[in-house]
Amino acid sequence: MPIRQTAGTELGLDALGNVGDFLGGVGVVVTLVYLAVQIRQNTAQLRANAESLRIAALDETQRSISHWRESVIRQRDVADLWERGLSPEEELDPIDRIRFELLLGDLLYSWQAAFRRARHAGDPEHWEIGMYAWVHLIFSRPGPRKFWERMRSVYFADFAAEIDRILSTRGPAV
Repeated sequence: MPIRQTAGTELGLDALGNVGDFLGGVGVVVTLVYLAVQIRQNTAQLRANAESLRIAALDETQRSISHWRESVIRQRDVADLWERGLSPEEELDPIDRIRFELLLGDLLYSWQAAFRRARHAGDPEHWEIGMYAWVHLIFSRPGPRKFWERMRSVYFADFAAEIDRILSTRGPAV
């Protein structure tokens, strides 16, 4: 015998379907709110991580440059070599020329790392504010100028272009 549906049964199934649709809609809204909260928390965490990386990069740059400065400060012969190397090349014998160029090269590699870290971290002001005057101060002297003309190709092209850009501008009064 076939089962007969009555009008009341159809209404009951429709009502049950409507309740299901309503609960499904509530579930979607709750899921969307949950996802929005998760995305906001994730974004905040990503910003915090980026800031932490930026600070770590700046710290590493500072350590590298401080190590270089410390060698000049603590060792009188290195300070003397640095001062003589800033003068025209003729002021140094061949061995001291090599030592000076390695010392200057170390400083430039530290600057290059600082420049690239600042660009990668999206913080170009750190590079520009901190280094502009130093680049002009050091490269205003003949020894470093000649070194740069000869050796600029051993540095990353973007860094070399940045040094050239800075040198093409009028430097601060020092």
